[in-house]
Amino acid sequence: MARQLMLEQRPFWSGVTWFQLSGDLAAYFSLPQPFGLLVEEVAKGSPAEALGLRPSTAVAKVDGKDIPLGGDVVLGAMGIRLEGEGSFHTVRERWAQLRPGDEMTFTVLRGGRIVELTGRLP
Repeated sequence: MARQLMLEQRPFWSGVTWFQLSGDLAAYFSLPQPFGLLVEEVAKGSPAEALGLRPSTAVAKVDGKDIPLGGDVVLGAMGIRLEGEGSFHTVRERWAQLRPGDEMTFTVLRGGRIVELTGRLP
């Protein structure tokens, strides 16, 4: 397994940090599904920036935990609806197979509206 992870698999770097929304948090954010990924930060020059993902702009404290607010919430990517951590891993695997110039698509909740983002991997 270590050999596969270190030598055989292409490293995955999206340039984004995520905050998982599920259960009560998904309901509080009025997600149209039980799971989503809130975009916390987006790195300059990253695939996430090329796609146009918007990071959170504020932080709220809920039950002693910092919760990011104001960013895109990813609902699906590469034709895969995010339904939990398993589907997120499937998206990561599919994204890792892309090469520079390949098209990538994400479905996000932005400002209460569902938006399709399309971009090319830098």
